[in-house]
Amino acid sequence: MDSTEIQTDLPEFNLFNVLGIWHLERQHSEFISWLLDPACSHGLYDRFLRLFLVEVTQKARKGGFSVPSAETVRRWRLSNTEVDREKRGIDILLVNTTSKFVAYVENKVFSEEHSDQLSRYFKETTRRFKGFDIIPVFLTRWGVDPVKRVDKRHYIPLSYRSLVSMVEQTMKLNHSTLDTDVHVFVKHYLQSIHEYILPGSDFLSNPIHVLVSENYYIDEPGEWRQRTLNEVLLRRKKWASGKQLMEEIEKEGASFSEAWVAYCLHWYRKWKRVDF
Repeated sequence: MDSTEIQTDLPEFNLFNVLGIWHLERQHSEFISWLLDPACSHGLYDRFLRLFLVEVTQKARKGGFSVPSAETVRRWRLSNTEVDREKRGIDILLVNTTSKFVAYVENKVFSEEHSDQLSRYFKETTRRFKGFDIIPVFLTRWGVDPVKRVDKRHYIPLSYRSLVSMVEQTMKLNHSTLDTDVHVFVKHYLQSIHEYILPGSDFLSNPIHVLVSENYYIDEPGEWRQRTLNEVLLRRKKWASGKQLMEEIEKEGASFSEAWVAYCLHWYRKWKRVDF
C-alpha cells in the first residue's frame, strides 16, 4: 500500500475529536460563550450575540413567554455585554447594564437537571437584576422543556440544531471578514456537533443493537443507578428499539433521560468494543 492510498483511508482531522472533548458540557459552554462574547478573539463582535438573542426572543414570544420583541433586541447596544462562565453555577451568563437585560443559558448535552438548579438560578437572577429583562434559555440536544412545571413557565427551550443553524448562518454572512483560523476552529466544532450530537434525534424509534464483549467500566465504582444501567447493557444482547431499552431499565427501578442512555451507548461502542 503506497502513501497516497494510506492517506485516502485516514479520517478527516478534527481538533475536538482528537482532544476527546466533544461530549463535555463545559467545553461546549466555553465555545458557545466565546462566540457570544463581543470582546472575544473571533472577530464577529456582537453579530452572533445579536442573532442569538433575536432568534431566542422570537421563539419565546411565539411560545407565550414575556420577553422583549425581536425589534427591541435589534436596537439594543450589545458591544458592552459581559459574558461569564460558571458564575454562581450558571453555565453562561450575559449581562448588559446599558440595555438592561440579562440572558443566561443552562446547557445540558448529556446530563440531567438536578437539585432544583433551574428554579434557583431564575430566583437568584431576578433578585439580583431588578428592573432588567430576564431571558433564561434551556439548551439541550433536542430542545426539550425543563422537567418541572414551574421551570417550563420561565425557560425558553433551545435545541442544538437551532444553535448550529445560528452559527452556520453567522459564519456564512461574515465569511469574507473572518480570520482563517477562526473559520477552521468553528468548522471543526460544527463537524463534531453534526457527527455526535445531532444524529439519533428520534432515539426511541431507532433500532438499536448492542453486542457486549469485555467492558471494564462495568466493574468501576459508580452510583447505583449507573451500575443498574451497566448491568442491563451487559445482560441484554439486543434491543429492537430504544423504547424497549428504556423500558428494560425502568423495570430495574432506575430512571434515565434518553440523552444519557444514548450517551452511554455511544461510549460503550467507541471505547469498550460494543457495537450498536
